[in-house]
Amino acid sequence: MKSSAIPGTLIPFLIMINGCARVNPACPGGRALVPFPIETAQPAALRKVSGGYRGCVTSAALSPDGSLIGISTTATPVVILWNTRTGKVQHRLVGHTGIGQTVAFSPSSQKVATGCTDGDIRLWDARSEKPIKTIHVSRNAVRSVAFSPDGRWLVSRGDGRIVRVWDSHSGRLMRKLAESEAIIQSFAISPDSRLLATGSSLGSIRLWELATGKLKRTLLRPGGPVFSLAFAPDGRHLASGGLLQNDGDLALWNIGSGMAERSWTPHRGRISALAFSPDGKTLATGSGEDDGDIGLWDTDTWKLMQSLPGHGKTVQSVTFVPHTSWLLSGYSLDTIRLWDTRTGGLLCELCPERQEPRRQAASGLMER
Repeated sequence: MKSSAIPGTLIPFLIMINGCARVNPACPGGRALVPFPIETAQPAALRKVSGGYRGCVTSAALSPDGSLIGISTTATPVVILWNTRTGKVQHRLVGHTGIGQTVAFSPSSQKVATGCTDGDIRLWDARSEKPIKTIHVSRNAVRSVAFSPDGRWLVSRGDGRIVRVWDSHSGRLMRKLAESEAIIQSFAISPDSRLLATGSSLGSIRLWELATGKLKRTLLRPGGPVFSLAFAPDGRHLASGGLLQNDGDLALWNIGSGMAERSWTPHRGRISALAFSPDGKTLATGSGEDDGDIGLWDTDTWKLMQSLPGHGKTVQSVTFVPHTSWLLSGYSLDTIRLWDTRTGGLLCELCPERQEPRRQAASGLMER
């Protein structure tokens, strides 16, 4: 089917067939939206799909091209790659010997990095599930890994005072960046891959040159651990989420001046996850307390646009789905949810295999 759309016009990637979302063949390159298996004709409670995993989710990552969700859990060292187009498990990454802690995709979506309590980082081919390289970090757990946006670096964090910067191609350790006293709780990489921000258990936020390891600036907070960090897409601002006097502490920092332009309390308890939308117009904040709520904030007015209800556990991650108004959230309980940020509606829920609903959807993507 040829498209008659004017150049630059957005062509809907999903079309509704028998109440189910399907790929629109008129969409060039298939890049406008990600075809999650959503049955919009049914109540949200029935829009459940098996994620192919078992246990509580420790990490949920979306590939930059939107085609895969990487899932690690407490039940097994096997990492799941779930295909968003078919609604089924595409690969199972087998190799770790501990409990999976973290999953990250390369900017090209062709490689996956996984970290585990066995102290290793493993690199995989996302297309074939073949292992590429094993990096032996330490005897302690690897809690978080991330590729730099230019794909050059891989950054990892454990339970101590050090973040490590690796060559993502060779797996060679390039440098260690250390806090003098505090434990590093979080990190984020700037969109231009030049800066690494680290947040500590004592409230310090440090900005490092990623290529040299040089400390550029320390941002001063009143105290309390920093559990989450996120750079704005323009690279000029950094959001930090933490805990201060039992309440969530959210701050927006100007990278150039090193000053906090705004700070407020969006949630009860710690802020466990942060993400800016690709256009920078929305900031998503995730609660680390029992409510598990997600707040969506207008970055022009800083007013709350939507509050997405949780279900009793910590929000582990929030990720905006490319080219959509959708948000993917992972929880420490056992589910992964897909939201429409415009309406606040729940679109789809990935569940462990044992919670797979016993009903057949018209699309064939939800099986008995």
